Amino acid sequence: NAAPYSEAGRKEYLEMLRAGTLKLEIIHRRKDGTLFLVETSTTIIKVGERELVIGIDRDITKRKQAEEKLREREELLSMMGRTAQIGGWEFDPVTGEGNWTDEVARIHDLDVAAPTNEMIGLSFYHGESRAQIEAAIQEAIGHGVSYDLELEIVSAAGVHKWVRTIGHPLLKDGQVVRLRGSFQDITERKQAEEKLRASETRFATVFHSSPNATAISRLSDGHLIDVNHAWEDLTGWSKAEILGKSPIALALWVDPNERERLKAQMHEQGRVQGFEMQMRSRFGAVLSLLMQRLRITRSLSMCRGRSCRPELVKRRSIDSSGVDR
Repeated sequence: NAAPYSEAGRKEYLEMLRAGTLKLEIIHRRKDGTLFLVETSTTIIKVGERELVIGIDRDITKRKQAEEKLREREELLSMMGRTAQIGGWEFDPVTGEGNWTDEVARIHDLDVAAPTNEMIGLSFYHGESRAQIEAAIQEAIGHGVSYDLELEIVSAAGVHKWVRTIGHPLLKDGQVVRLRGSFQDITERKQAEEKLRASETRFATVFHSSPNATAISRLSDGHLIDVNHAWEDLTGWSKAEILGKSPIALALWVDPNERERLKAQMHEQGRVQGFEMQMRSRFGAVLSLLMQRLRITRSLSMCRGRSCRPELVKRRSIDSSGVDR
């Protein structure tokens, strides 16, 4: 470009003004030496045969500060959205036109600049999930009812994902004019829940099929949470009879001092191996056991015992009618 104060530069500047108002952001210096940002709007007007250049300067320091804060806030929200894999969306129930945040586009494996609308959003749902989201949207539009669903989608990249979608209708004069809400990728949570269910199933299978008498109790008070079939056979107590009760209430301990020693070892070592003890069955038989106890969670422990005298394992009591109790 030509130098600003040359004749060529002056002509170029005037041509730009004749084409329309020229707006520039320029840093000015105050009398006290501080700097501030000014928006200069310059244009040409004709007065008779004369052309006059008119300029208006406006201090935009506060506006720029507000814009900077808004940009920082949007960046923070975007970062939070990416971290939590959550974003927002909305659409017009009449036209179906809508938009969503960049994170919602990323969850769908779409370009963030790609347009969206109601039908595009619905196209990622299939089967039962499609039926649920369509019914929820119709209920929201027709009756102003919000929804909160966990559904499956297949992304644009063919990836199966679990999402949580929340929708809230916006009403005006009793009519739903917008539907908006949040959208979150919960695939990792769902996978973790599935692994936990599988682990719990495996644990339950091993627990209930173990030949050793096994019980789960609370560490705080010793109350029984669960027992297996071998424990029922050994003690004569059924699970329904003992759940939520403590060994003390059931008079299981023959020698209370043994219980205190077991608690002390558990507190010091976090687990107990090969602890010899005597337990009283429901029918009064004294059972000699080798006990193992270990912490399985912060609040629960598991005890496994086997009889030192096998002939006592199947001890039963016959009532006066001859029925095996």
